[in-house]
Amino acid sequence: MPDAHPDEIDRTMDELRRLRRSLLAARHAAESVSRSGGDAVVCRIIGTGADSGR
Repeated sequence: MPDAHPDEIDRTMDELRRLRRSLLAARHAAESVSRSGGDAVVCRIIGTGADSGR
């Protein structure tokens, strides 16, 4: 299948776009909470620097 590789690239690009939108939404939510004086942690591992224990 000569078109399999471009199709795989298209799927990967779509997945990356969805991930980017999700991360942007999380960042915007965290910024909103932070602006209102709250403690916003988007990801416990990143937010605390803690080892997940796995």
